[in-house]
Amino acid sequence: MVVLWSSRLTYASIIILNLSTWIALQGVWMEFPLIIPLVPEGWSLPALMSLVSCLANISPLMIIIMRRIQGSQRFSEIPYIYALTITGILSCIIIGLFWNKTIFIFNQKRSVILIIATFFLSIPDCSSSLIYFDFMKRFRPKYLNAMFIGESLICFIPSLIAIAQGIGSEVACHGQEPSFSQPRFSVKIYFFILAGVITCSLISFILLRWTSIAEIGNALEKRNETTIIDQEQDQDSKQACLEETMTTVIQRDNKLSRRTFYLLLIISVINSFIVYGCLPSLITYSLLPYGQRVFYYCSLLAPMAYPLACCVHAAIKLKLISLIISSVINILCSLFVIYIAFNSPCPILHDTVKGGILVTFIWCIIIFIVGYVRIRIGNIIKTSWPKQNGLYIYGLTTQIGYCLGSIPLFFIINVFKLLKDREPCVKYCHT
Repeated sequence: MVVLWSSRLTYASIIILNLSTWIALQGVWMEFPLIIPLVPEGWSLPALMSLVSCLANISPLMIIIMRRIQGSQRFSEIPYIYALTITGILSCIIIGLFWNKTIFIFNQKRSVILIIATFFLSIPDCSSSLIYFDFMKRFRPKYLNAMFIGESLICFIPSLIAIAQGIGSEVACHGQEPSFSQPRFSVKIYFFILAGVITCSLISFILLRWTSIAEIGNALEKRNETTIIDQEQDQDSKQACLEETMTTVIQRDNKLSRRTFYLLLIISVINSFIVYGCLPSLITYSLLPYGQRVFYYCSLLAPMAYPLACCVHAAIKLKLISLIISSVINILCSLFVIYIAFNSPCPILHDTVKGGILVTFIWCIIIFIVGYVRIRIGNIIKTSWPKQNGLYIYGLTTQIGYCLGSIPLFFIINVFKLLKDREPCVKYCHT
């Protein structure tokens, strides 16, 4: 009984720990419907934030260098997890206090504090793909699913907070003068809640690190693939541990070929390039032509597709060819969103309910597919790739794809201004 409850507590702690991976940055994006109408950057803010987040990849680059200098055997991710979670907590608090403060620089007002705080907020989020995957090598394969459940809740929890917050920043026009509706609670309270969630993640990590729950629950990965069972454990616990060990041995024997491993990494880079790199910069241009409510509801519904993907993965395990087909479908859906964004402010079916439903549905499909493929590839690498650095490299591909996508979109939107936005209470489209 003690073993069972320790195992469950370990599983839950890993879930809560992994809430801190991307929840803060995801929370920023989910709050955009309230922030964008009230900051001088307007529709171009997502592209700017994507570039800032990309620049924060200097942190994982430094981690890679430190790992190379120290060697993979001597390198420890533990101090980095402490530093990253504390940085995330402080950054959320700063954004909550100063998100709407502007500074006059380069001949116009700019949200300097929001941008700088988002940079520091992006450091733990960008580094988490490396550090948290590396941390999970300490645990048995089944606990990797706990990590992905935590990742899926990254989207779900901010959605629940945003639902409680309600729709805000809807425009009411009085002639040419816009006024904006107010949510149930402020942006400041929203980010304070996110800071509290990351604090819970820090507490969970302390439990995993400084208590024996993982060891008692037989959750730790054994280097020689054998399980040391205490003499005081009952016979049922012995049998369960033995069966799990044998399963792990069988899985390790079914090794992943180098060619397949590289193919999985390429799929990850492509999906990350499109979904994490390109599309976030286009979110305003693909949604706001259909109205503020569409932007709000899509910001809530699309992230919830990730937890759904996690549940589907628990029941359905697709093969490699199916993952490739799914990725192709994802690319086609993403191209549709890109097409809509580049036709802003008057894309097809603009300012219509059916247009809003269509684009929201496409966004949900994209997030669902990329979530499932990400989870499936991670599980394949964990159980079948014989080397210890598999998940570390896999996490690196996410950041590579993210940067490859976000940098060119920044120049397209913020420098060359190839995409057009709308001013409130101004009629653009003639039907």
